[in-house]
Amino acid sequence: MKPIRKPRLSPIEQRKQQLAKLIDELRQKAATKTRRDFKTDQGYEQWRKHWPERLAKLETELSILNDPGEYDSLPAAVVAEELGLSIGLVEALIQYGESEPTDTSEGSRRDRVSRDELARVIEFGLDELLRLHEQDAAQIFEDALRHLQDGDLEAAEKAYRRIEVRDSLIGHYALAYRIGLDLAKSNFDEAKSTIDFVLREEQIKRTATLSYLARLLRSIRFNEHTAEVTREHLLALADGGEFAPYRYAGSYSSKQIGKHLDEMHFPGHRERRIRPIVNTESGAS
Repeated sequence: MKPIRKPRLSPIEQRKQQLAKLIDELRQKAATKTRRDFKTDQGYEQWRKHWPERLAKLETELSILNDPGEYDSLPAAVVAEELGLSIGLVEALIQYGESEPTDTSEGSRRDRVSRDELARVIEFGLDELLRLHEQDAAQIFEDALRHLQDGDLEAAEKAYRRIEVRDSLIGHYALAYRIGLDLAKSNFDEAKSTIDFVLREEQIKRTATLSYLARLLRSIRFNEHTAEVTREHLLALADGGEFAPYRYAGSYSSKQIGKHLDEMHFPGHRERRIRPIVNTESGAS
């Protein structure tokens, strides 16, 4: 006789079992741990402070799973059940930026999505979402150039997060796209910081980052004068020039940088009146 297989639990039931076990283990530890279990008084005090917070979070999630219809911010298990995916895959979609979490603050677990975001994912199409999830940093970088060309900075910001989580904060694609995005947003201090980091890199790494940056900057123009002058100097540098952007601007505010570089190296250059960001390949000016 073949063994009877237990029915496969739904994502919500799987997670509820996990939570019940975690809650029970945490309560047992809270009841038995003493100062002698810790090397320092500080460690003991941190434990006493944090275990009730941890317990409250686990119990809150369990409460949501028991009646998800009452809540707008949905745990991964609820989303997984709605989409017919595993909890792990849903968590990966959130962590890798294909689905937007409800809480993006620093230190957040980013493990929940709103009902509106769930509806967006369903409308967008699960097949397309999974296709995007399979993209690497290079593919996202190429696809995301159009966001800067179109001036869609919200989409560009989301694309950057997807690049960064795959490429790392200091990966070539992430650095290049971050510079372009900061220039587009007129975040000149942030752009300067990233540019300075790139220029301090080893030659091979610097050359690789500058090549991707040049690919990005050749496809756009900036209306903001500082951004446009910086773009021109970075392209010159990527083409083998020796000029280091901002070298002559150390004592100037970010608003003065473009004007100062303009006067030092492009005396005939004057501010252009064009759309904020346009695709040069389309013939717009």
